Amino acid sequence: MEICDVKLVSFFYGGDAIKLLLRNVPQLVEVSISSRQVSFGQCDFHHQLEVFRLRGFVLNNEKHVLPTYVNLKHLELRLKERDSCCLLQLRAFMKACPYLHKLVLKFARTISLGYRRKMEIKQAPKYSHKFLREVEVVEYHDRTGDFQLVKYLLENAVELKKLVIHPVGEWYSRLRMLRKYGTRDTEEEREQATERLKELVPSTLEFICRLEQPAFYISDCDQ
Repeated sequence: MEICDVKLVSFFYGGDAIKLLLRNVPQLVEVSISSRQVSFGQCDFHHQLEVFRLRGFVLNNEKHVLPTYVNLKHLELRLKERDSCCLLQLRAFMKACPYLHKLVLKFARTISLGYRRKMEIKQAPKYSHKFLREVEVVEYHDRTGDFQLVKYLLENAVELKKLVIHPVGEWYSRLRMLRKYGTRDTEEEREQATERLKELVPSTLEFICRLEQPAFYISDCDQ
């Protein structure tokens, strides 16, 4: 998809895999994309974006370099917390958005059959982010990937003031759905999911655990 030479302020896309080219769109400040696979061609909008919502990005190695989003203040991501490269992916975005103020992470609601198994996460080098003030995490499970991602943010967002956690609303596996077991009672498990995090949160940080799920623009096309 190529869009150029238009007075576009916001761009929203939800659908199949896409290669996107956005050129000469000087008024564009907000981009939201929901796709299982997305790639960017010769785009020149990154320096002016203020709001970026993205699902489908996959980082396979730490050599991947993103453009610098110098004006980006609000970023929403659907990270693949079951991916061993999830920390590298997060660091890549932190480095690419040096003046980011708010980060929203959303994880998958459906749990795979082996979600309790220990998963080896590739460790990411430290990156001190000095402008990130608020992090919001949606559908937090306390799996290995979930916990490591939030832990990395707590250790590297040096000026973080607020952490909001939304524990998973419906905790179920694909096997449970196939056998029509339905969802199980999750109230106790949702509370337990945040217990480990509380030990990491410094007293100077505002920590909020909300059981209600927030509105999240990007569609749940991975569920």
